[in-house]
Amino acid sequence: MSTDKTPAGKRDDISLREKEKEIQKDLDDGIDTIGKKMTVCELYAKQNRHRGNVRHNTTKGRERLMKLLEADKLGSCPIDSAKLSDAKKWALRMKEKRISYKTINNDKRSLKAAFYTAIQDDCIRKNPFDFQLNTMIGDDTEPKVPLTTKQEESLLSFM
Repeated sequence: MSTDKTPAGKRDDISLREKEKEIQKDLDDGIDTIGKKMTVCELYAKQNRHRGNVRHNTTKGRERLMKLLEADKLGSCPIDSAKLSDAKKWALRMKEKRISYKTINNDKRSLKAAFYTAIQDDCIRKNPFDFQLNTMIGDDTEPKVPLTTKQEESLLSFM
């Protein structure tokens, strides 16, 4: 309990009673106590193995995201301790690395899908990537401008 004192020479942690309650709650909810300790990188790799028949560019995008996760502290974090605030901080770090809004949004969507798989596998209860990216990072994508009628006619006459 929060009133329990930590014995001398021991590190500060939750009490044994609280740990027992957490374990019992996990068992009651059917949470996989081993699966929840896999890292975000391991979860993403597992997700990718289950969805293998994809195009070349998708494979390259997955490899790029995996490298980003391996280089970031979120990638080595156990999935049960990944919080909403961690996911938002990850998105901000990616923006600081000058990664475009659309790429961050696509990566977030991939990680959100991986965490939903972990929820379905009873490894965790909540998805930390279930948030709107545009509430924290402005969409700086420049809209595509269609050809004017004159440009279209010029292009067609050229062709």
